[in-house]
Amino acid sequence: MNLSKPNPGPVKIIFLDIDGTLIGLDQNPNTNALTPLIRKLSKRGVLFGLNSNRALPDVLPIIKKFHLTGPFVLENGAYILSSVGG
Repeated sequence: MNLSKPNPGPVKIIFLDIDGTLIGLDQNPNTNALTPLIRKLSKRGVLFGLNSNRALPDVLPIIKKFHLTGPFVLENGAYILSSVGG
């Protein structure tokens, strides 16, 4: 541990659900305000992740659509990913 560097403070992570929270039954975002809010808070250091029973191929389009930064808990906790590149 390097004691000469200041502590950036606690990490803030918001875990989101997909169905009904991010997207509706039509697979479109529930609100147009969510993506700009995620971008704004991400610039302030907040991480946005998912907690879902879905598999990675199913959530990749959603991660990209909402510009989520991770971590991601998928397949009911059987698969954990810290971030998605690209």
